[in-house]
Amino acid sequence: MKRNFLVLAFLIGLIPSLLGQTNQVEIKVRDFEGHLAFLSSGWFEGRETGENGGYMAADYIASQMNRMGLQPIGDRVAFQSGQTGLLKVPLVGSDQVYNQFFPLERYGAGVASLGLELTNGGQSIRYLLKDSTDFRFVLRSGSFELDASPVFVGYGVASEELGYNDYNSVDVKGKVVVLIRGFPGQDDVNSLAWKKVGSVLERKGFSNEEKAQIALKNGASMVIEVRNPLIKSSSQMPLTGTAIKPLSIYADGVSDEQYSDLEFCFPNSGDSEIPWAKLNRYWASRLFRQGETSLEDWILQNDKSARSSSFVFNDIRIFSKYEVRKSNILVSNLLGMIKGEDTTKTIVIGAHYDHLGKRGEDIYYGSDDNASGTAGVLSLAEYWSKRDVKPKYNLLFAAWTGEEKGKLGSKWFVKELKSLRSEIILYMNFDMISRSSPFDVDCDSISVGIPQNCTNLKTQVGRLNAQIATPFKLDQWNSGAHGGSDYAPFIGAGVPAVAFFSGFHADYHTPADRFYKADLTKMNRIVNLANQIIIWALENQKEIGKP
Repeated sequence: MKRNFLVLAFLIGLIPSLLGQTNQVEIKVRDFEGHLAFLSSGWFEGRETGENGGYMAADYIASQMNRMGLQPIGDRVAFQSGQTGLLKVPLVGSDQVYNQFFPLERYGAGVASLGLELTNGGQSIRYLLKDSTDFRFVLRSGSFELDASPVFVGYGVASEELGYNDYNSVDVKGKVVVLIRGFPGQDDVNSLAWKKVGSVLERKGFSNEEKAQIALKNGASMVIEVRNPLIKSSSQMPLTGTAIKPLSIYADGVSDEQYSDLEFCFPNSGDSEIPWAKLNRYWASRLFRQGETSLEDWILQNDKSARSSSFVFNDIRIFSKYEVRKSNILVSNLLGMIKGEDTTKTIVIGAHYDHLGKRGEDIYYGSDDNASGTAGVLSLAEYWSKRDVKPKYNLLFAAWTGEEKGKLGSKWFVKELKSLRSEIILYMNFDMISRSSPFDVDCDSISVGIPQNCTNLKTQVGRLNAQIATPFKLDQWNSGAHGGSDYAPFIGAGVPAVAFFSGFHADYHTPADRFYKADLTKMNRIVNLANQIIIWALENQKEIGKP
């Protein structure tokens, strides 16, 4: 098996070198198609962080960086993962490797219990729910035990910029907050709530991490998430005669019982996350019988008004206990550089290579998310490695791990920036660049996130897009340090960033995200537009961060 893998990797690796041309004018589909097909194949079993498929993907990316002649900017000492050997590429005159290793703690539930105590007519009845069927904990926390009152806080959003705050009218200190998955208006894209609030949050990549931090800031002890019952479950969508198994437990109150996920964090980072559990449809409905209104009626009213009206549940308490089991793993980013004429400044081009791995017998292939971004980075590295002249500044090509676990790879890199000994003048991120959202019927729209203070960068991206043969319809939005992909840690460190994203689709985080569905033409246009931005940035370094 291992020998076959290495042979196949070698053969695929030959394709770009045989077909590529020195100083070619633009990147071609052939420059990334093989990488995309291979990384999203069953060989890598979904490329999950800390699993064999993730380590094998790291091996492949490192071998491609070596083939291109990129300078390794990882660690100077190779490590063994304990499960499979992380590749140490033979290098002449250097003991540095492409892998930037870092340790993680991996958490799972040893004991997980959740129950509801209902009081009626002075009598109390306690219901103990079934783990992995009625509920599941999904965000890491330390061991805990609680008994507290629940409070409904809408979508759990608090945004001064949007004038929307689900916490305005309620006190949640020491209580369990119950919130709806997703964003206001997500069930009706024509609603006021979607136009005013939900669509903006989606474009920004507003995540559960941010909802958790908002809950913690308001003093909550635990989060219970319920799904929007007005949104059809993706588990009911057909796929060539079989059902898609989404990464959720929301199919009519019954979960995919083989699904089991773990949480990851840096060692000694503390148990900073609030306990977070997902509740299935039946028990969510039962919970809302104790509220001021049904969940469906509340959502419809919120859709119309775009105003939150949170409330306290009556005559009910939540009791829960959670004990963790923990293991230690070693994972790595991949870093390869093309040295510039001026090595004091660097442009970083990156994408996460990890995905969701396997759930039972189902492989979550992750073609769009994010084999597409990784393949895009490799095609750009190939392009610049074949240039006859050095770029003006360093170009660092990066493949991050742990994005699906909380942007851990890019966070680690940013934390260790001093070791680079070079100023990062721009970060460019690719996350899901080979598909289109259902609303992009012409498949010619892309989302480009740029920090709000980088006004000139936004202008130049718009100008460069207008100059390409077939310009995109650009959805430019203000990216931030709390966003949902690997651009966020860079922005948090004050680095200007451009983040490419081609849209959510029904196959997102399901086994149906496959290579054969990729829009290679659209992806090719995105990569070439990105390359034009790189070329501009190399010649206009002082203009990048201008307001």
